[in-house]
Amino acid sequence: MPSCLVLLVLLVRSELSSCTQSTFVFFLSLSTKALAKVDCLLSRPHSSDLFPIFTGILTDMILRILDIFFVIFHTSLILFNLFGWIWESTRRLNLIILSLTGASWLFLGLIFGTLGYCPLTDWHFAVLEKLGRTDLPNSYIKYLADRLTGLDINASMVDKFTLYSFLAVLLISILLNIREYKKSRNRKEKKGSS
Repeated sequence: MPSCLVLLVLLVRSELSSCTQSTFVFFLSLSTKALAKVDCLLSRPHSSDLFPIFTGILTDMILRILDIFFVIFHTSLILFNLFGWIWESTRRLNLIILSLTGASWLFLGLIFGTLGYCPLTDWHFAVLEKLGRTDLPNSYIKYLADRLTGLDINASMVDKFTLYSFLAVLLISILLNIREYKKSRNRKEKKGSS
């Protein structure tokens, strides 16, 4: 793990091209375990002796990178949930992801005490809290809508819209996957009888 910290310091101090820096930052941000390990390393007493100037900068930089990562990844996942059923090649994966989303909202929600629980939202909000944000809503969709528009959109309206959209795309995805299954089964039966 110290080599990861050294690479981060070199990244901050280097004259690498922005493309190389972006690539490095992207791959580093893919692992939340890396953040935990770097955070643990930075919290050790000796880390401030090694890099007194960069300790706060690195932590802040990693948290900001994670914030951007979560916005991009979580929003992409939401968009895939909403529109992944459109393309025949992604319909099965869309149904799987929708099922996992629904299971998280229901079953993890019952475990954690709030229906609609999403671990990505929990992790992202933990990062935002470390960055000093305290006015976070209960819903990632509300957070995203507020962040994109600059408005304070009604939370109840956002939750209803989210639920109805989810149920609609889940129904569409189930129906299309059933139709695709029946088509493939009919094709196999025709091949078998020929």
